[in-house]
Amino acid sequence: RIETILSEDYLLARPSLLFADISHNVSIVVDSDNPEELTINLRRGGPGIPELLQLRSTSPQLFGPFTKDFVRNYIFRHVQDLVPSATRQGAEELKRLLNRRKELYRYESEDIGSLDPLLEKFLEGAITLEDVVKNRGTTRYVGRQSLSANQVGTIEAEIPTLSHSDAAPPSDEPGYAMPGILRLETDTKMKVLVAGSELPQLAGFKTFVGLTNRVSLHEKDFFIAPHHTRVIWAQHRVVFVFQHAAGDLSFYYDLELRDPLQGPPGGREIQTTTLLTKSRIFVPVPPEIEGAFSVSSGSREFYVRYDYV
Repeated sequence: RIETILSEDYLLARPSLLFADISHNVSIVVDSDNPEELTINLRRGGPGIPELLQLRSTSPQLFGPFTKDFVRNYIFRHVQDLVPSATRQGAEELKRLLNRRKELYRYESEDIGSLDPLLEKFLEGAITLEDVVKNRGTTRYVGRQSLSANQVGTIEAEIPTLSHSDAAPPSDEPGYAMPGILRLETDTKMKVLVAGSELPQLAGFKTFVGLTNRVSLHEKDFFIAPHHTRVIWAQHRVVFVFQHAAGDLSFYYDLELRDPLQGPPGGREIQTTTLLTKSRIFVPVPPEIEGAFSVSSGSREFYVRYDYV
């Protein structure tokens, strides 16, 4: 199953998995001298292996999704330099794919507008986070997004395979580019997902906001690929910036709320835990601004704009 996931989801050519006895408590050794014959050695009884073997026997319906988590959390960092979607060449190929898509709905470009000049300067390193959050952009809105109480669900109910997973991300350092968490076989109609308990797989985040239908449909390839995640917030605005692992392609997603955010402005890079389901993409909300997406009754509205840079 791991060989299949590496081949189909990560596009690695003919990977070979072996169980081995490895010293010094090392869990994985990759032999990549010949990229055409990649060999990955897994330590017998290493982290996650006993749990996977048990699931295969006792809960076969969970074996597939948990194996995807195992590959993302334990194996990816050892082979990321060999994964086409994580390399500069992969970024170029992704750009070509996105450009072809733009041609298909070029008429929508007027609705999207140009990138906020302040955000563009921030991405270029010309100004600081404080400069961005203290000023507002001038681009036009893509559209309005509404959120009602009956569109907020729990992760435990909507994506039960996540709540059963004990697989934690390999590092709590936010600068580490990671692929999205794939649950493409699971569908949900919710626009916000909330974890009722601490889930290791989600790196401590409990609230996840869904991206618009159009982004979830057309930009899925970008979020499946390894990427960094940054969040900036102040006053009425929350801006997500997702950067491809190769560093030369970014996607920004700008939300303008009707009600002002509580607390001071802020922003930082966070650990990538983008969650991809069959029909919607969800991104993590830092604890400082979770209240902006909490709906106990009635509804909330906010404007959304986005583009690639």
